[in-house]
Amino acid sequence: LLYARDGDRVLIHGSTGAGLLRHFAEGAPACLGVFALDGLVVAESTFESSANYRSAVLRGTFAVLTGAQAHEALDILSDRILPGRTAELRPSTAKEVAATVALALPIEEGSWLYKERSGLPGEPAEEVAPTTWMGVVPFRTVRGPAEPAPWTHPDAPVPDSVRRVIEHG
Repeated sequence: LLYARDGDRVLIHGSTGAGLLRHFAEGAPACLGVFALDGLVVAESTFESSANYRSAVLRGTFAVLTGAQAHEALDILSDRILPGRTAELRPSTAKEVAATVALALPIEEGSWLYKERSGLPGEPAEEVAPTTWMGVVPFRTVRGPAEPAPWTHPDAPVPDSVRRVIEHG
């Protein structure tokens, strides 16, 4: 599920036929969790081993966005994921917006939790075997070259929005 932060709310979207989104649109309580694994922390024992990570959990009730608010939210979500892309394309049609539910989850005091861990494993309290390796295995996300769909015209240039995300993230 793609999401985007927009000020003091988080936006999500999907098909109006999606059961989970219909459930949220009807006012069901929600919990949105996001997790990024940055590395494995390898210590002298499995008990002391861990992971470097960032995680956030947001609880609340989604608000259904309609009309111009839904259209704006869909553009914001698209541009947060691929900045500048909506300016390169035709606007969404009324039919496309009608087939999509746009929801906003407010970020309010007491409704969220953020946790992270970074760094090396702790220094062992006891002597360990000299063959025991300890450290961090970092995880990284890298962007590769753009891969055009086979039906893309051979003269179509890679758009600025795609080039920027490849070059700068």
